[in-house]
Amino acid sequence: MIVNEVKLNINNQVAGLWLWRWSCLIQKAAFCLFWIRRISLNNVRPFFTLANRRKHMDQDNSATVPSEIASLGGKSWMAYIRVVLVGIVLLLIVTPLAWSASVTAGVVVLVASLAFVVYQFLLLKSFHLYFDDVGVWVYSGVLPWNKGVAGVKWRDLDEAVYFQSMGSWLFKSYSIRIGHRFTKSSEILLSHWVRGHEAVMAINGQHQELVRAGALS
Repeated sequence: MIVNEVKLNINNQVAGLWLWRWSCLIQKAAFCLFWIRRISLNNVRPFFTLANRRKHMDQDNSATVPSEIASLGGKSWMAYIRVVLVGIVLLLIVTPLAWSASVTAGVVVLVASLAFVVYQFLLLKSFHLYFDDVGVWVYSGVLPWNKGVAGVKWRDLDEAVYFQSMGSWLFKSYSIRIGHRFTKSSEILLSHWVRGHEAVMAINGQHQELVRAGALS
């Protein structure tokens, strides 16, 4: 009788522990999604809004985004979901296992996991698509050695397209391609772009205006 009561108490404690862990997991996931949503909203900038006039940067892989541009937004909140899931696995599964083996290993895994998740968030947030009078450009990078700009000049632009699916239509998160007429390796491919269909229409509209005006001849 006493043994059964002890087993019942142990089972109740284990169930309570698992319930507490799952509640913590749900709370952390909700917190992460909240901040993902805020980050993605910060990346949504008005289309065709010109910033204040400042000194224009050189177009050869400069490490800063020019201010006199037409902004076409950044990554949508859908792009952050994979990072959140990886972070949950690292922080709630891998780190406790490492900690149970050794405190030192647990601390190392915890610090490495946090650094990885933070870096991935910053990297996704750094993506920015825009066009100016020279061409269409995408800026990205966090560390000094991987910051830069890549793009396609208007005279070399083929067309911009976006790829539709039910998910992209529901969440307004599209994959887009900005083609290069001569070199396929120079085209821009972007996934999970916030309102990417509008960015594509903006690029193609500007390109057609330049063609009709004879500015690309």
